[in-house]
Amino acid sequence: MKKLKPQYEKDADNYQVFRPILKTLLQKGCSQDDPFIAELIEKDKKQGEIERTAAMEKWKTEEPDNYGHALISQGQNDEAIPYFEKSLSMDIGSDRLSKANFALAKHYHRQGQYGKARGYYQAAASNRPGWGEPYIEIGKMYAASVNSCGNGDGFQMGVIACAAIDMWGKAKSIDGGVAGEANSLIGRYSAYVPTKEDAFQRGVKDGQSASVGCWIGGSATVRLRSQY
Repeated sequence: MKKLKPQYEKDADNYQVFRPILKTLLQKGCSQDDPFIAELIEKDKKQGEIERTAAMEKWKTEEPDNYGHALISQGQNDEAIPYFEKSLSMDIGSDRLSKANFALAKHYHRQGQYGKARGYYQAAASNRPGWGEPYIEIGKMYAASVNSCGNGDGFQMGVIACAAIDMWGKAKSIDGGVAGEANSLIGRYSAYVPTKEDAFQRGVKDGQSASVGCWIGGSATVRLRSQY
């Protein structure tokens, strides 16, 4: 210890100096209660904290999407959003990009911001061709909008249900892995498609397109309830 202490005192704040000294002393069986060793241990702890903080900052900067997923796993959903958003402008590869977009979509889906969520779901699907899950979720948002967008109009509510079914049909057509869930949802919401009577009053036939309106926009392929 007497030989090592002067070496330490020459550059006491340099961890490349005090860490090897501490390791040597501990390997020799020196007591951690010794004031000199206790001082080295305290310095080593502080250096460890500095290194962990630096590593965390590097992770946030270089892999913000992975850091965001870690936050979500800890239930910190809102805190994760800025990191996913940052990752979208980085060269992280299509797979990670699709996951970041999907995570953002799920966040806005939960918030009820369906239009914004759909944009991220579509981006996720574009990043990863052949992935049906984003279309499953878009369909769920459409289905959740049947009452609010239908405004009590039976035919229009049915058209919105058809729009949801269109999405689920697309999902299973490109991704066999979601076929089971898609078929289950299609079966459930087939009970809400337009009746023959409602369609007749609007001059719409089975298989024709009808405008969806509301935040959904576009058109849907009309299916009539008598088919099911």
